[in-house]
Amino acid sequence: MNIHILSDTPRSLSAYSKIVRGLSDGLCALGHNITITGFISDFNNYHGMNVLPLSTPFTSAEQQFSSNIKSSKAEALICIHEAHKYQNKYSQMFSPTYFWVPVEGEGSPGHMIRDLQFPTIREVVSQSIAGKKELESKGVSCNVVYPGYDPSVFTDIKSPLRCKYSMDMYQRTADVRMLIRKGCFECDGTGGCMWIETENMMINVGGEEQDIPVHSINEVKDIMGAEFVIGCVAQNIGTRKKIERLIEAFSKMENKKECVLHLHTLPASIKSVIDLHKVAKLWNVEDSVIFSYGINAVEGISDYGMNYLYNYFDIHATATSYEGFGMPILESMSVGKPQVVPACGTGSEIIGDNERGLLASIYKMVIEEDLLRGIVNIESLADKMDALFTSKFLRNK
Repeated sequence: MNIHILSDTPRSLSAYSKIVRGLSDGLCALGHNITITGFISDFNNYHGMNVLPLSTPFTSAEQQFSSNIKSSKAEALICIHEAHKYQNKYSQMFSPTYFWVPVEGEGSPGHMIRDLQFPTIREVVSQSIAGKKELESKGVSCNVVYPGYDPSVFTDIKSPLRCKYSMDMYQRTADVRMLIRKGCFECDGTGGCMWIETENMMINVGGEEQDIPVHSINEVKDIMGAEFVIGCVAQNIGTRKKIERLIEAFSKMENKKECVLHLHTLPASIKSVIDLHKVAKLWNVEDSVIFSYGINAVEGISDYGMNYLYNYFDIHATATSYEGFGMPILESMSVGKPQVVPACGTGSEIIGDNERGLLASIYKMVIEEDLLRGIVNIESLADKMDALFTSKFLRNK
């Protein structure tokens, strides 16, 4: 079958890019012909599949997408995108369409529900049971397909592998960003890029910023004289992640003097982000909070660099008000890190009833961006982080 996928381009570093890589590779392995229309730049073909832009300087998005569909002789369209964004109109140009939807709060906006009930859409697929329940409560029938991750990437680091393809690329180009963008996703089958000696990341402590090799991240804890790293991976855009509440909870921990809070997020220089440095200063923990991000903040660091980061954490904690799924939770669990997660949305679905981590209670539910979301209880979040610091038995459990 000729299948057309509408998503971010597979070589970018967004969560959608990870999903389209896995889905397109899997569909190809089943014998289907795949063409991808991408929203983000870098339209080089992926594993022999055509990757087309949504628009060109001389053609409108609607005309270009119609041309892409026609040229690929599409028999089915799969949209891997947030249905309530404007991109949904492109799915209305083709039937049958299958929509993969991240639901990020209860009380989904009415226009999103109307879009998902459009006649061309054959089936809606949620990325969580919580999302399925929410959509079905609004009359949208759907199934669940969880987003996955590559188990060869997010794992305990024992004997890291060198990927010959990526090392050769770096030697030819001396361009780490090209290595991150392309090398990791063009493995020749001999192994993943699990040890990129040349990849660096930015860290910021107390306002002092420097770049360090990703594989040396574990030394940061020793330099700061800390026993324990509480890590959080979250984009600091909009209001949903509530990283400022995590910083406040860290400041209220009984054992914070033995701990550091490591936030892998976006730098304060990027538009629309909360200035978390000011928040840390407000709660008098600016010298105990580490910020990190990729040298090129938009591209971030590679999955293999992220694996080093997850291994260096002692626990992973989040104050998020709702998640469509929660990939950093899954990724850090896959390297054996216990979690502290608010008891709303997909939190209990992923970690169970305090089985793979601890659930922090919810202080109140609020309406944000037309969605009902949970605000975590600061004291409960601090208590749960203290409990995991204090008890090695509990962490092992």
